Amino acid sequence: MSTLDDVSIDLAVQLGTATMPVHQLLRMGRGAVIALDKLENDDVTVLAHNMPIAEGQILVQGEKISIAIKRMLPVPPERRRREQISPPAAQPDGSAADTQAADGSPDRQVD
Repeated sequence: MSTLDDVSIDLAVQLGTATMPVHQLLRMGRGAVIALDKLENDDVTVLAHNMPIAEGQILVQGEKISIAIKRMLPVPPERRRREQISPPAAQPDGSAADTQAADGSPDRQVD
């Protein structure tokens, strides 16, 4: 079994956004309608852990709603980690030493 089989990712689909004053939000009740900045056939944004990862189209088939991915979004440079794997430093007895960063994680960066 792969180690990735046990990884969970929070996915969300953003239909659109709206901005309103707090007093207006507090006055809303059951059945209130919030106008979004997107149209019915506009693409929606797929989020993984609140980070946009894709754009897609909403599909309705019977009672089921799904998303057809149309485009994967690039990862912004500030969200990337660089991996630099260097050979472990040799110890006086000739064995390799494990290095760790100040936070206790292995001393390497991921691309």
